[in-house]
Amino acid sequence: MSDNTTTRPDDTSCAYTYTVKRGDSFYLIARRLGVPLRDLMNANPDIHPARLMVGDELCIPSCAEREAQEPAPLPDSFPVPDAPDAGNQPAPLPDSFPVPDMPDAGNQPAPLPDSFPVPDMPDAGNQPAPLPDKFPVPDAPGIEPGKPELVTCPENRRAVVQEGQTVADLQLEYDRSFHTLEAANPTLDLDDLKAGQTVCVPPVNLPCALPASVVLGEGETLESLSVRFNLPVATLLRANPCLAPDDFSQGVTVKLPQ
Repeated sequence: MSDNTTTRPDDTSCAYTYTVKRGDSFYLIARRLGVPLRDLMNANPDIHPARLMVGDELCIPSCAEREAQEPAPLPDSFPVPDAPDAGNQPAPLPDSFPVPDMPDAGNQPAPLPDSFPVPDMPDAGNQPAPLPDKFPVPDAPGIEPGKPELVTCPENRRAVVQEGQTVADLQLEYDRSFHTLEAANPTLDLDDLKAGQTVCVPPVNLPCALPASVVLGEGETLESLSVRFNLPVATLLRANPCLAPDDFSQGVTVKLPQ
């Protein structure tokens, strides 16, 4: 209960009192009870609206008092003054306006034709010869005939196989993956190289597409899988949220990020 003492003006009649609850305000109480906010505040002059406290008792003014303070209702209708003399009114607009006659058709521009004549094509003898469907590719110097994969291979990227040299020797010498050499030499059998054959060695290794998942073999771990596929350990763990680091063991299917 607030320390405020509830005193009412002598001319204020309370229909009943209302006990303030948590969350109440003068505005909410007036709206809830259907009382004008001004009447509610006038009936409770001793309570400051900003200091309204739970337990305060408010005087709810009677209907007779509220009706005495309410302004007179507006009439349902207002008298309409007599219209001024019709002589002062502007002339009514006509229902339609005259449409001026169209100018003489002789002054109209000629209609566009439905089609335009197409000029005859010049004599075929003056036409340039049609382009061929394909152009011959000249043989590159020092390249064996029938090696189309070497046509776009720069000369400084070609290696001539020496006697007894294998594809593994080329990989070690140029630090290239088998996939890279195989993609650059589609017509060569890299497992059976012959002395004198020309092999194209790209300047960089081509990436391999990773499988969607892999089943770990005997002795494989999270770390060995990271080295095998050149993937960070953190990337493998994020791609397999249900696997803890120790779960990466033989027989476990591991998802590889694409």
